[in-house]
Amino acid sequence: MTHYTHCCNPECLSTVEVGADECSWCGTPQHTTTSPGYYDWIPDIQCYKVTQHFPGNLAQVIQYIWRCGRKTESAIEDLEKAKVFLEFEIALRKEQEENA
Repeated sequence: MTHYTHCCNPECLSTVEVGADECSWCGTPQHTTTSPGYYDWIPDIQCYKVTQHFPGNLAQVIQYIWRCGRKTESAIEDLEKAKVFLEFEIALRKEQEENA
């Protein structure tokens, strides 16, 4: 599956293929970004490629667990943050069930 993003030129309304060197419509060079090491430590798997398939709160939970102890020295801090977003998701789903 090919992924597209918006051109880096704010005046251009074109989309470009992710990884393209320049926009084929306006010719603007495209910026390439790399994931920080605390998100791409598993070979051939990038965190965003997993989390894009989950709703907001669950994506946050996965991201904090994924980077646990890698961005900061405190793994506990990452786990606490994951816990907060998991509690948000639980509360949201409980509310949805009650209102169904």
